[in-house]
Amino acid sequence: MCWEMWPVSETLLHKLRPLVDHRSLRVRLVLATAVALSIIFALTAGALYMAMRGSLRAEFDESLSIKARGLASLVEKHNGKVILDDEHAHLQEFEKQKRAQFYQVWVDGATVVTRSPSLEGRDLEPIAVTGVKPTYRDGRLPDGRKGRFVALSYELYPEEKEKQNRQKASSRVTVMVAAETRGYENTASNLGLLLLGGCALATVVGVVCIAVLIGRGLRPVGRVAAAIANVGHQNLAERLRDDAVPTELRPVVGRLNELLGRLEGAFARERALTADVAHELRTPLAGLRAALEVCGTRRREAGDYERTIARCIGTLDRLQGMVDNLLRLARLEAAGPVTAPAPVQEPVDVGELLASRWDEFRSRAEARQMTIRWDAPTGLAAHADVEGLAVVIDNLFDNAISYANRGGELRVRGEARPGQVTFDVCNTGSELSAEQAGRVFDRFWRGDASRTGAGLHCGLGLTLARRIVEGAGGTIAATIETGGIFRVTVSLPGPAQVAAAEQAASAVSG
Repeated sequence: MCWEMWPVSETLLHKLRPLVDHRSLRVRLVLATAVALSIIFALTAGALYMAMRGSLRAEFDESLSIKARGLASLVEKHNGKVILDDEHAHLQEFEKQKRAQFYQVWVDGATVVTRSPSLEGRDLEPIAVTGVKPTYRDGRLPDGRKGRFVALSYELYPEEKEKQNRQKASSRVTVMVAAETRGYENTASNLGLLLLGGCALATVVGVVCIAVLIGRGLRPVGRVAAAIANVGHQNLAERLRDDAVPTELRPVVGRLNELLGRLEGAFARERALTADVAHELRTPLAGLRAALEVCGTRRREAGDYERTIARCIGTLDRLQGMVDNLLRLARLEAAGPVTAPAPVQEPVDVGELLASRWDEFRSRAEARQMTIRWDAPTGLAAHADVEGLAVVIDNLFDNAISYANRGGELRVRGEARPGQVTFDVCNTGSELSAEQAGRVFDRFWRGDASRTGAGLHCGLGLTLARRIVEGAGGTIAATIETGGIFRVTVSLPGPAQVAAAEQAASAVSG
């Protein structure tokens, strides 16, 4: 039988699991509401109980006071003695019985005038009365029951002498009445239990209602979650609708749509990169294969083999350069926990580095009969990664020499500005438009759509240069000037500026 009930129990637990999950927003709201309602109802019930208990006590005191006044009206003074009119004083509640009440009358604070039959000769403990108002006290009745006492005191005058000798004929009479408090205390206890039960029931009903309302209120969250679950890499262009969600969720939906937009762009760039890499690899590999196949069709002269090998090596150099640049870009753009070590940023003389790197390109510029205009003095101190900056400079020199017109001009200029160092490399003979100049930093982009020119260039050099410069906290920009002059300008922070920024960051964190 137990095994037969197991599937039902498992299904029930599965349905109840969201209700007991402490991380659930619904559970937290319901629990917070339950606690708030419990506190509110408890305080309200406590206030009502105290108020109604006080009202019952006041009514009980008033009834005792009325009985005490009634007895006081029966006290008379005849022939100098204070007496009680016994004919009217025999009240049923003061007779000998199980739940009897008690009274006692004193004169001048000591002499007992009379006592109720229920006392059976015993005395009530006197209460000190001040003023004309009744005085109340809680205590134990002569038979041990819990009770309440009231005493009132007044001056008694004989009627025939009241106007003649008021001072000498008066007597101080004290009347005390005592009764059991069990009746009103039981009523107060029953009222407290009723309030407690009512508050508990109201809390349970309120929590159930609020849980239902919270569940309905959170339905839009479920719909948003379902809409997000339906978004895959095939339909990243879709966006979540915010017209059917509450106002509080619209910023969340807006941020999610922005995230989807960024993801769509990232996937689009990934697909474009895959296509570009495939295209860039296909052409040189096809040329390499064709050269080797032609060379292997028949026996050739040694010079033919040498030229073919040289052409194949050139193609392999182009492939190796592209792969190296792709690896550098991947390391710079990596954001996961396993990344390449961060490059060391240190002061570097930009003018000296420009001059040392130019030595490797001088022969190429002379072979193309280019005019060099140099205005980059030494002593231009910047803060950057020396090896990374050397890659940037190599790419700028290589790009300028490769795309300049034969016999054209190449200009290198550098200067120190407040807090930074700026240098630029420009060449003549550019055929790019101003709009195209803004795309030279895109991956695999080249001005010739057929991708046939510029030798070993694959469109990654300037992309890599931008990543390195931005990683050093600098900027890089390309512009087209009148006369077909293509200019790339690089700005790097100076050591003083970096030190000031690090000092400010340290002060904030400290």
